Amino acid sequence: MNSNLEPRFVDMILECADCGNDFVLRKEEQLWLFKRHLEMKKRCPSCLQRRRWAKEAAQTAASIDKGGDSQ
Repeated sequence: MNSNLEPRFVDMILECADCGNDFVLRKEEQLWLFKRHLEMKKRCPSCLQRRRWAKEAAQTAASIDKGGDSQ
């Protein structure tokens, strides 16, 4: 059985790399990340969302700068 080879995960309290607030990384999330060979999260959900919004805003601005809004 393959499940015996997977490490056991427990809910972890981590400190956000951006804001310093604590957040919980659930064992289900850890297993999901492990199975996909991804790194553990470093940022809380609020900071992750802020980074996504900033990235989207930068991409929109770049699109407009390239002539996406030419008049």
